[in-house]
Amino acid sequence: MGFCRSEEESVEHIECRFVNSVWDKLDSTFHARLNKDSIRHQFDSTFKVRMSKQVKSLWIAEVIPVFWLISKKRNQIICDDASFWLQQVLLLLWHCIQEADNLDSGTMETTVTDLMILKTFNVPNRVSKAPQIVEVQWSLPILGWIKINTDGAANESPGLAGCGDIFKTYWGFCKGCFAKPLGILYAYEAELTRCLARWKRDIQFLNSKMYCVSHIFREGNHVADRLATNAVRFEDETWWVTVPGFCMAGMAKDMVDFSTYRFYD
Repeated sequence: MGFCRSEEESVEHIECRFVNSVWDKLDSTFHARLNKDSIRHQFDSTFKVRMSKQVKSLWIAEVIPVFWLISKKRNQIICDDASFWLQQVLLLLWHCIQEADNLDSGTMETTVTDLMILKTFNVPNRVSKAPQIVEVQWSLPILGWIKINTDGAANESPGLAGCGDIFKTYWGFCKGCFAKPLGILYAYEAELTRCLARWKRDIQFLNSKMYCVSHIFREGNHVADRLATNAVRFEDETWWVTVPGFCMAGMAKDMVDFSTYRFYD
């Protein structure tokens, strides 16, 4: 016996007008739709809904207590012959949602939908800070110097990884480049492997030369990034005297001082 005292119900599927009214009210409030074929499907679809971080935390804080609240009220109906109004259940859920927001630090998206959802629950909106914008541009080395750009990459994490280097003159021309497969690694392992291998190999040579080490974002490391990404296609370390075809677009960007932009919080 369910809330409506007439429909049949089971652990796997609760079919009741009262319970469906609760779900429908919450679905319409969040502009979302749960798969109600079974309790398992409801849980699965809860976490697959795409929402902003702040609204998603409220959504999860709403769905989980519904299962607990429905079970509790159902037992009270069966054992104590109690009765409940839909509004009473919704008020309890609204309180759970408001309390959940106090424990979360996620931000909303700047949309009317998000704003209306937060207003419904009387929850203060948290807007993300404007991102910082950094202009990234590859630059020529000092007159008479050779510039070495290096990079490591993995297709997945972990996944097939590779690394690549390119040597450029102070005019921006390629003196040579190579790509080398590294096997299966995490992305950060590919980056570290490339750096450590170069330092171990070149430390004696560098001790007799003037050199400096700097960092550039991927957006300004076009050629080395392409070499590292394509390294998994080769069986062994491969060298080129001129830039290979799959790196020509990146090389052209460097030659014309092409600027890209990096956004971060």
